[in-house]
Amino acid sequence: MCVAWIVGVYLVAADTLWPSPVGGLGPPKSAANEKARSVPTAFFLSAFLPGSGQLYNRQPVRALLYATVEGLSWWALWHYRRSGDRAFAAVRAYARQHWSVVRYARWLNGYSGYDGPPVSIRGEPTGDGERDWALVDLRELNAAERRARFHNGMPFSHELPPYGSQQYYELIGKYFQFAPGWSDYNGADNPQDRRNVPDRFWAYARQHARANELLRYAEYALMALTANHVLSALDALISARLHNVRIRVHGPDPTGYVRWGGALLWRWP
Repeated sequence: MCVAWIVGVYLVAADTLWPSPVGGLGPPKSAANEKARSVPTAFFLSAFLPGSGQLYNRQPVRALLYATVEGLSWWALWHYRRSGDRAFAAVRAYARQHWSVVRYARWLNGYSGYDGPPVSIRGEPTGDGERDWALVDLRELNAAERRARFHNGMPFSHELPPYGSQQYYELIGKYFQFAPGWSDYNGADNPQDRRNVPDRFWAYARQHARANELLRYAEYALMALTANHVLSALDALISARLHNVRIRVHGPDPTGYVRWGGALLWRWP
């Protein structure tokens, strides 16, 4: 996209500073009834509002096309961004209700693959995942995770991130290591066995994936918006420049084609 913008600005500057060999932007020599169009004006109109440069170039069909894409892209950005934010709010609420750092720390203290000092736990799970964090020291928990080993002898792959972080919400529904923190975990010693992974882990993982998907669609809509501005601006620039070439070389051509040196270059819609 950046390259396209640089090319567009270069062409605008080139048309302004180094006019075309057929007379630049001055009045047409062989078409008194037609006027040259400002290439910079066409470019920046569509760069600001896609379709406006096409209206300036008297191309209503193209203007409608770019305006439609602009409207649909804005709607998609608003819709998927709002839907994604709502989905993530539901994800956070689900995790707060069903995942507890106290349950996870208690399981780790009794885990056969951990032989270090027990993680201090200052109470029972409260039923509120956020409040439970006041009962466990995260530094002690992370130190225990670094010392623990899976049943296959490999070290734990991750450490629990701080509550509320983006990584926290991702990891607790992505890696089986954190399955013991879910309220319906069966207490098994080996969380890496898929048979021990609780239903709420899978339900949460699906919710989280859906929220990510919605926000990804919002990113696609933003990319479409950017592309629409760039393409509309370049299209308006090229159309204005070709219009000026046509009326300066051969005057109005009833066939709608732009010709240069006897060669067919462009059909003017």
